[in-house]
Amino acid sequence: MLKNQDYLKKLLSYDPGTGLFTWRVDQGSAKSGSVAATKATNGYLVVMVDKKYQSLHRLAFAFMGHDVPDCVDHINGDRTDNRWVNLRPATAIENARNQRLHRTNSSGLPGVMWDERSRWRAYGYLEGRYIPLGRHQTLLDAAAARKSFESQNGYHSNHGK
Repeated sequence: MLKNQDYLKKLLSYDPGTGLFTWRVDQGSAKSGSVAATKATNGYLVVMVDKKYQSLHRLAFAFMGHDVPDCVDHINGDRTDNRWVNLRPATAIENARNQRLHRTNSSGLPGVMWDERSRWRAYGYLEGRYIPLGRHQTLLDAAAARKSFESQNGYHSNHGK
C-alpha cells in the first residue's frame, strides 16, 4: 500500500467503472469534481500531489484496497484506460508479453518479418534470448509458427494487437 493512501483518498476519488480520478477538493487551478489526470510523455496518466507525480494506474490498486504491484499491465494495451477491469498485476515478463504491435513493424504481425532471402522469418524472445522460429514460404506459415510459440510461452491473447 502507498504510505499516504489516506491522504490521497481525501484529495481524490476513483470510479472503477470509468477509470477516472476526480478531485474531491480544490487543488491549485483544478476545482473539486474535475478530472484529475495529465498525460505523461510515456503515455500513462498521472496526477501531481504535493509536487510529486503519481501514476493513476498504480493508484487504482491502492484505491481498490490492494497492494500496489511492482508492475501493472493494461490488458487492452491502452495506457490511458484505468478501468479496474483493464488493470492486472503482472511481472515485467507478463507485461512484455502483452504489448501492442510496434509502430515500425511492417508485416502487421509481431515476431514476423520479411527476410533478405525472399522468405518470411518468424522469431520470438524467451528469457532474454532471441529464438529463431524458421523461414517460411508464406506469411500465413510464419504467423502460425509465431502464434504457436506465443501459446506455448504464456503470451497474452492481446499481444501484438
